[in-house]
Amino acid sequence: MSNVELLNPKQHQSIRVFATPSATTGGNIHFVPVVADELRALCTEYPVFFMKDENTGQFGLNALLGFQPGENCFLSPDGWRAHYMPLHLRCQPFKVALKSGDKPHQGAVAIDMASPRIVKDTQQHETVESLFNTQGAPTDYLQHITALLPKLMSGIEATQGFIEQLLTHKLITPRALDIKFPDGEQKRFTGFYSLDEQALQALSGKQLEDFHKKGFLQASHLILASGNNLQSLIDKRAR
Repeated sequence: MSNVELLNPKQHQSIRVFATPSATTGGNIHFVPVVADELRALCTEYPVFFMKDENTGQFGLNALLGFQPGENCFLSPDGWRAHYMPLHLRCQPFKVALKSGDKPHQGAVAIDMASPRIVKDTQQHETVESLFNTQGAPTDYLQHITALLPKLMSGIEATQGFIEQLLTHKLITPRALDIKFPDGEQKRFTGFYSLDEQALQALSGKQLEDFHKKGFLQASHLILASGNNLQSLIDKRAR
């Protein structure tokens, strides 16, 4: 259960956080939410699919990190096994607390004190970051996070608009993943959705122009291209 508190130097002066996820700090997940603004960076390393929220039934955009719960093939003892880490993971355990009518850049920074990314001991860790210096001023790390959070929040909103347009034009279609692993095991994974490439190509000239102007056409092609990373993910799993 979350325990979100508005961040302030008086209350959180001594708090330290793990800057990167690990198997012991909640990083053992097999997919992570992403936003459309990240697709250019994501599509070179991650398979990206749409998935439905189990509680709301709403579609979200996700990068695949593994093939089953608890399996993250991008985790290693030496750090994250990719050049780019999704915004959602980089921003944890921080959130933006918005009041009614606030824009993403107007919200206050909050922290989830129940997150496993909060350091629970007094030992020295290589990937641990402080939030405030001895004068109570934000550290470089916290300033970096404060700059990232509005990008994540505005990206979430823009991505939902993108998904709504795809649904309006019936462009999202189920995609079963038939995977053969190096040890000979074959499995079919369901619950994934991708883009109907033929339906995308069949859009009218006006619709395509509108998609192009909004950046939706490029985002669609980047999602389709990201499917080429499935073999790379299989290879990571094998290693």
